[in-house]
Amino acid sequence: MKKAVICALTILYGIVVILSFGCKTVYGDDRKLPIEDVYVRCLDSFGVEINLIKLPDGKVILVDCGNIEDGSLNALILQLELLNIDTIDYFIITHPDLTQMGGALRILNDYTVKEVFISDLYKSLRTALPEYFDIVDKIKDSAVKIHYICSEKFFAGQDYLVCFLTPLHKDVMHSSYNDIIATRNLSDKLLDSISPIIYLDIYGVRIVLATHATASQEKVVLENYKTKIYYNGYYGHGKKIKLADVDLLHLSQGGSDNASTNEFLSILHPDSVVISVGQTPPATAVLKRVELQCNYKIYRTDMVGNVTMNISEDVSYVY
Repeated sequence: MKKAVICALTILYGIVVILSFGCKTVYGDDRKLPIEDVYVRCLDSFGVEINLIKLPDGKVILVDCGNIEDGSLNALILQLELLNIDTIDYFIITHPDLTQMGGALRILNDYTVKEVFISDLYKSLRTALPEYFDIVDKIKDSAVKIHYICSEKFFAGQDYLVCFLTPLHKDVMHSSYNDIIATRNLSDKLLDSISPIIYLDIYGVRIVLATHATASQEKVVLENYKTKIYYNGYYGHGKKIKLADVDLLHLSQGGSDNASTNEFLSILHPDSVVISVGQTPPATAVLKRVELQCNYKIYRTDMVGNVTMNISEDVSYVY
């Protein structure tokens, strides 16, 4: 449900353009602009896809945290301070890539973290991913509750649903895990193949976070969509997953050509798209596909900075 109200597009130097379209505002230098009680915030963090989410019941979700080396972790910490966040209820570590989660121990040490979601990897991968397993071991030694990410695992409240659409359980994904186990030189593509695609419904506003998922994970989502697996059961508080015409898509891998297939984009047909851009610009072919399927606006973090989606109880929303 979308309300036709006035929106403002605010860019870094204070230029304001007023549009009448669906209650949306994109924030550039937003340290002086309001952030409401419920929001999805896509950080400008050197191309690392990091999301901060505040739910209607006040709980906070952090999706990935970046790392120290490229400054992405510092960008996150600045935002946590800005938003006065000292407790993270759900910390989702999408996959064992240190670029995305190398700063996890800093987050666990400096903030109150209640629950952590991690990849369910075979122990035989320890020699290939020693740094990742060292972090996992320290998480297990703490008092933090651990969940393993797999499709259709969810948590929900009265006004929201957060659900993992992928990956399938590790015992189902034999090929991807066997490829990872078989190679000594792990490629990013192999690790990305077990990244989740996350679905959120907050007050009826629907968001898809593609994290670092590849086309193979998009294919899983499409197959389940076509066979109506996502429609066969109710989740928390009677909510169902509705993928068609979502309100916001945070694109995978900064617009890499490893993902964002036309079929996937055409099903989601997102109203707006956020692309986290680092040193490598989005692939031209991907941008063309997104432009074709995006209903309203594409927001690139290298051009506008952090992008915030404020969500109100009456289902109006702003960027």
